[in-house]
Amino acid sequence: MKILNILKNSCIILSIIILSATMFSCEEDEEIKQPDRMFSPALFNINVGVGTNEATVSWIPIFEATYSLEISKDNFATTLQSISFERGTQRYVLTNLESGNYSARIKAISSNPSVADSKYAVSTFVVP
Repeated sequence: MKILNILKNSCIILSIIILSATMFSCEEDEEIKQPDRMFSPALFNINVGVGTNEATVSWIPIFEATYSLEISKDNFATTLQSISFERGTQRYVLTNLESGNYSARIKAISSNPSVADSKYAVSTFVVP
């Protein structure tokens, strides 16, 4: 009987310790931190149409971001096209491309002045 009382008291004390630890380990007033920079658009991909002079550029959109896409033939020493996109855009078709090697880069543009634009996501492609 004495052992049973000791076990019972031990279980009660252990329960109180666990309950106290869980109550004080979570802080309710934690501030949600805003990132310093936008994330680069994910899965930036370019598909060149077979037998065409078109390329489809696609990416996964980022919440609340607009985009800037640049196309170049000389690794961005000069820019052939610079295109801006509204929120939610996730693909664009480049048309009338000449044969050759191209580079494309895209970045997310922040609407919040305290959050920097993303770094560029870069890809290359060839139009036969």
